[in-house]
Amino acid sequence: MKITVFGDVHYDYPNCYRSEFLQAITLVAPKMDVIILNGDFLDSTSDYARKLFQGFIEHAEKENFITKLFFVRSSSIHDGVLDDFWGLPMNDYAELDTKIGRMICVHGNKVGLYAIKEGEEELAAIRAKEGLITKPRKWLPKITPEHHVIFSHLHRRFYNERQRVYGTGCWVPSNNHRNEKIIMVIDDSDINDPIRNIPLKKLYRNE
Repeated sequence: MKITVFGDVHYDYPNCYRSEFLQAITLVAPKMDVIILNGDFLDSTSDYARKLFQGFIEHAEKENFITKLFFVRSSSIHDGVLDDFWGLPMNDYAELDTKIGRMICVHGNKVGLYAIKEGEEELAAIRAKEGLITKPRKWLPKITPEHHVIFSHLHRRFYNERQRVYGTGCWVPSNNHRNEKIIMVIDDSDINDPIRNIPLKKLYRNE
């Protein structure tokens, strides 16, 4: 099972690396089993955003990766347009059962993840995970120290295997270009149901 995660695309944002994102997702899609869009796929709920999103869905259908997409919702401010596309598989999180252990993909704003200042994003993510362990959220699976938690929202790329927290970066300009145009790939040789909280029949009901 091969999984890729994109975060903070902000597809309709004026300075979004939209063409690069389309090229990247189209290139990796044939090699992936699941593509997770980890929140803030859009930047607004404007008619322009809705038009662009419809175009993206049509592109995914044309390139035959529409059934691989899973949308993790962030806030109604950014991902409100998704309300008009409930036929697509989506939820407030995705739970992955992989060879190295369980992973949770969640957009950081859903769990109060905010960096106080630049450079402290990774520490904020570690503390956010600790908060989920000590004070579980009813809408999330119970998080343990063994969980790998993949956050978006901070627009920062980081990889902390010791604490098992990860940041997806973004697809808009940032203060550090190393946080831009990030593709996270999980190469799991096990054959399993990668999104445990969503029945596969719902994932593929539009086929």
